[in-house]
Amino acid sequence: MITNPGATNIQDTDAVAKSNEKDAPAIAMSIRNATKTFGKNVAVNDLSIDLYAGEVCGFLGPNGAGKTTMIKMIMGFLAMDAGSIWVNGFDLEKDYEKAMDHLGGIVENPEMYRDLSGRENLIMYARLHGVVSTERIEEVLRMVGMQGRANEKVKKYSLGMKQRIGLAQAIVHKPQVLLLDEPTNGLDPIGIRELRDILKKLAHEENVAVMVSSHILSEMQMMCDRVAIVNKGKLLDIKSVEDLRRMSSDVTAHRIVISSGEKAAAILSAHFGDIIVNQADDFIDIHIVKESIPSVVRLLVENDLDIYSVTRAEGSLEEAYIQITGGGMNIE
Repeated sequence: MITNPGATNIQDTDAVAKSNEKDAPAIAMSIRNATKTFGKNVAVNDLSIDLYAGEVCGFLGPNGAGKTTMIKMIMGFLAMDAGSIWVNGFDLEKDYEKAMDHLGGIVENPEMYRDLSGRENLIMYARLHGVVSTERIEEVLRMVGMQGRANEKVKKYSLGMKQRIGLAQAIVHKPQVLLLDEPTNGLDPIGIRELRDILKKLAHEENVAVMVSSHILSEMQMMCDRVAIVNKGKLLDIKSVEDLRRMSSDVTAHRIVISSGEKAAAILSAHFGDIIVNQADDFIDIHIVKESIPSVVRLLVENDLDIYSVTRAEGSLEEAYIQITGGGMNIE
């Protein structure tokens, strides 16, 4: 069993190395060897991860990958079969109440009293944490953009409005760790952008450690500092978004603007196989390692084709995900 990761006698070597780096962020939450099974189904399989103060960390994987199960175990809604979780230095199993004082979160749809207003629900929730400051209530309502609708009954709210009040509940007691399970569900594009800005502000300006689970790659790329990729209950990799972009840049899409897209596609398919992503009269998109681009250009020029430009798409989280998982978002 790992000792308190908030103390100096931590045994995990990766965490020790991280904590010894100059200006390294503090470990706000540490998960070690978390495991959960339901009958023969292993929902979470020996998963270990550290969450650092001041970051938004994405928990990315397809539906059924174990994301919600892991978050429910962190929130104390499910018991682990094995492993340990520490929140701000407190063992979740031995010091549950102290750990929860430093933790906020939304799992699936936030629960509220339908016949009470959003403000009344927020006040009741805040009192559970000993928070009764009117100023703090108004502050979080402004943060989530609900100050103008807070006095309406929850039963009149849209799903997106409930998500906003749920987020206000999760942060009203100023937790060090914030967990959100698919938080963009029910939000329109403007609401998604506003939520993204709120989470970045909480992490980067207020030093909160934020973990967001999702299966939406584009949202993770815009929202997160690091991304943990999970599938079938296992952690496959965890990297910064920038590292994932660099990783994906080695094999990515290139657009070649050319005199005949049809002729170019036929020539390249014959020599390189199935590399054509898209084709039009005056361009082709190919998926190939960057080292092969000179050979592609020479081959096309030797076949009397005029090349006007070759451009590379920026590396994306989607491409890195496919490399790490060996496939798409589908699960068995």
